[in-house]
Amino acid sequence: MQKKLFVSVISLAMYLCTYAQPKTRFYFDEGERLMRAGKYEAAIASYTQSLKLKDNFIVYNSRGIAYERLGKYEEALADYNKALANFEQERQKRKIETDYTPTYHFNAGNANFGLKRYKEAVKHYNTFISIASAQRNIEALQRAYINRGICLEAAKEFEAAKQNYTKLISISPQFATAYVRRGLLFSSENDYDAAIQDFDKAIALNPQEKMAYLYRAELKANTKGPAEALPDYSSYLQLAPNDLSALQARAAILVATGQFKEAIKDYNKMLSLQPKATNILLLRAKAHRSDRNFSAAIADYTAALTQQPNNFQALLDRAALYRSTGKLDEALADLNKVLEVHTANAYAYDLRGRTLRGLGKLEDALKDYNKAISLDNTQADFFNNRGYLLNQMKKYAEAIKDFDQAISLEPNFAYAYNNRAIARYQLGELVKAQEDARKSLALDPENAAAYHTLGLVLLKEGKKQEALQAFENAVRLKPDNQEFAASLAEARK
Repeated sequence: MQKKLFVSVISLAMYLCTYAQPKTRFYFDEGERLMRAGKYEAAIASYTQSLKLKDNFIVYNSRGIAYERLGKYEEALADYNKALANFEQERQKRKIETDYTPTYHFNAGNANFGLKRYKEAVKHYNTFISIASAQRNIEALQRAYINRGICLEAAKEFEAAKQNYTKLISISPQFATAYVRRGLLFSSENDYDAAIQDFDKAIALNPQEKMAYLYRAELKANTKGPAEALPDYSSYLQLAPNDLSALQARAAILVATGQFKEAIKDYNKMLSLQPKATNILLLRAKAHRSDRNFSAAIADYTAALTQQPNNFQALLDRAALYRSTGKLDEALADLNKVLEVHTANAYAYDLRGRTLRGLGKLEDALKDYNKAISLDNTQADFFNNRGYLLNQMKKYAEAIKDFDQAISLEPNFAYAYNNRAIARYQLGELVKAQEDARKSLALDPENAAAYHTLGLVLLKEGKKQEALQAFENAVRLKPDNQEFAASLAEARK
């Protein structure tokens, strides 16, 4: 809501200086100073001291504004009513050049709006607008129309609000804020073209009209896709750089479009404004993880967990990163903590199974895989992971059953085909093994492990040249893999 007054504060102060006692003026002036400093309680105390010496409509008005800024609308309205009554008394006593009545109606409208007495508020704005229209005070009309429109919106009288803004535009066609407010109403009616036109017009009239950028960004994100909204969020944030919700919205778009480093800059900004915002730490951790900066992601999860030690999703996410970076003991500690409480978390059992397998604790890993599958037998990954362990334990026939199940759940699971090819190779089922390896490569031509498996099968079949080519492809894709390099060297002998 607009808070500026129709009547000049200076003209009111001149009246006070003419008729008030010096001590009355002292307390009033002190109240005004405190108001400017945002110390509203102290300002009220000073105004009250002034009023104890003498009733004065200007002081009542100022105290009413202070109450209003504290959200004490009943007290504010009472003071505005006292101000009007005192003004009428003073006007009968002496000639007063400035009329307080319009100021009263504007402020009473604001106070009634705060009290959700929308019909009363609109009545006061109507009176104010009638007076301002007669005096052709365009700036005052702009403020009153905007306030009345917002009041009508709050009362859910949306068509009346839209007509209000349209009328304001006819009176003041260069007033950007009116287009912004009407654009919001068009948007709520799903008239997106009209809304965009209004936001465009507002920005053309006033490139500093920050809310037009924000609302247009939100509209574009919902109708044209997040990437289309990015320029408007950036324009808005140039004008309102500390808006946390807009920073978070832009960061989410940047993450969704793979611009992780730019998203991290936004999260850094948010954390500079709210250093202990755990949710932002967790979002930045995910952005770091997507950017493959695992150490930074782990640091963010750790910082978040110091504030929320029982955030089990953060523990799970950190455990996955610990495992990916070879810190298996740390991963195991996090997973044990999760599973102490969340005993039915299938994913946690699967992840702990992979961690235990990495630590060489194969039997314990098998128990965890079994538990994960008993809790959720719809996850292809779980069967593939247990099959991989069974391969490692040389239980190839059992492993094949798991890979069959993984493939039945996810027919295009390239890794499951390759893992089944390995089991079949070990059982001497070379034709089927080669079929699986080639199927894996058809699904994922960059699967170095499948080239290696195919090379092993072809070499076993005596097809040395084809095997060499397969091993070379595996090494090309994974030049640091010692097993692949060793197989290629052996084949070349």
